[in-house]
Amino acid sequence: MNETAPAAQPQTAATDPSMVPLRKRVITGSVWTLASYGGSQLLRLGGNLIFARLLFPEAFGLMALVNVFVQGLTMFSDIGIGPSIIQNKRGEDPAFLNSAWSIQVVRGALLWIASALGAAPFAAWYGEPQLASLIPVAALAALISGFTSTKLFSGERRIALARITVIDFSSQTIGLVSMVAWCFVTRSVWAIVFGGLIGTATKTLLTHLVLPGERNRFAIEREAFRELTRFGRWIFVSTALAFLTSQVDRLLLGKFVNIDQLGVYSIAINLASLAPTIALMLTGTVLFPLLAHHSRTDAKAYEQALFGARAMILKGALFVLAGLALFAPAFFGLLYDSRYSEAAWIAQLLTVPMWVWMLMLSADRAALAAGNSKALAISNACSLAGKLVGCSVGYHFAGLAGFILGLAFGNALGHLPIVLALRRMQIHVLRQDLPYTGAAVGILGGGVLVQRLAARGLEGHVSLLVQSLVALVILVPLGWKTALHAKQVIGSQ
Repeated sequence: MNETAPAAQPQTAATDPSMVPLRKRVITGSVWTLASYGGSQLLRLGGNLIFARLLFPEAFGLMALVNVFVQGLTMFSDIGIGPSIIQNKRGEDPAFLNSAWSIQVVRGALLWIASALGAAPFAAWYGEPQLASLIPVAALAALISGFTSTKLFSGERRIALARITVIDFSSQTIGLVSMVAWCFVTRSVWAIVFGGLIGTATKTLLTHLVLPGERNRFAIEREAFRELTRFGRWIFVSTALAFLTSQVDRLLLGKFVNIDQLGVYSIAINLASLAPTIALMLTGTVLFPLLAHHSRTDAKAYEQALFGARAMILKGALFVLAGLALFAPAFFGLLYDSRYSEAAWIAQLLTVPMWVWMLMLSADRAALAAGNSKALAISNACSLAGKLVGCSVGYHFAGLAGFILGLAFGNALGHLPIVLALRRMQIHVLRQDLPYTGAAVGILGGGVLVQRLAARGLEGHVSLLVQSLVALVILVPLGWKTALHAKQVIGSQ
């Protein structure tokens, strides 16, 4: 007598995140992403304040150049493993995932070898001998992260971000604690390098131990390799150009000014990049998977999803950039010593190129989700060319202020190919760009002008207090309006 086989247990939302309704996954993913980034920035701010007192501006300048070199090699060799897994129809196939992981591991090893070989020439070019020893050690992060499990990208594909957020935050906390402890003992830039390696190793290990899914193993399927490289060829070009586009300011400025001034600029731009970094996280972990889902299943919902999400991102970016511009004087005046005083006006002026960058960041994922990675490559090429010309000419005629405005020119030039690519898809993003940019000019430019007029003739803490009060008068209603809009958009989904 044959026994009846036990019925298979049905999957539920608890065991399969993809069964959770898309709207709920998008909202939950956005909340987790913002919570992760908020906690991350608080940790980073605390660390920077400690390092600013224990170290010296030169240390920030050195690490800016180390990061430029290592990130440059990383992005120059990127073939879009993560986006391929998220976008491809075989993104859940073990053969496809193992092929992607194997390529990723080999790439990490090659990156470290290239870093070790290129460190000395890079150090000689900038006249900073310490870079020759700092870079090969810092580049070990590329080797370690090459072993990151593809379960990380599978979670992003399903917009199941809770555990991923915990991993990111935990690894950053461990890395920062290691940096601070090391810095108290050595008072050396090496503390930042080794703390970063500890954080990277922690994240890599946790992706294997904490996230659900099958374990990766070395294997390359020919068809999967072809699909990965076919999609990744324009990603390769795009990310190589994206690196130069995003780091060209440090590469150029490292030759124009001394290492201390580069350190002050690096602190200012790290703060000014707050809104674009949030946008990168949201568009990469939430908007891109959402649009990729619609491109595979429901093209009619594609434009609606883009414009709805983009409105929230731009309103949120305007609020964050306004906060940065209006509170920068008080922030640097109260929390940093006089060595970093110029960072206040630098951060304020950087809101101009950051806003233009926001326009591009909030739209370019739409082209990528439709499989048009070529548009991103063209966009980054145009942005790079614009920044090389704009920053060089701007610095020649107006010093650092002209240099920063040159960044805005480059970002605007890079946004143009995205606008044209989406227009061919009958999506007209300029309908959003123009009114939101008008609002940004009025709020950011007008707010800073009113602030300076109100504090004219005042000095010290009294001036900072008046400027902070003006900031609150502008930001409180703006923040309230932004929150109401976000609630309305989410409720209508």
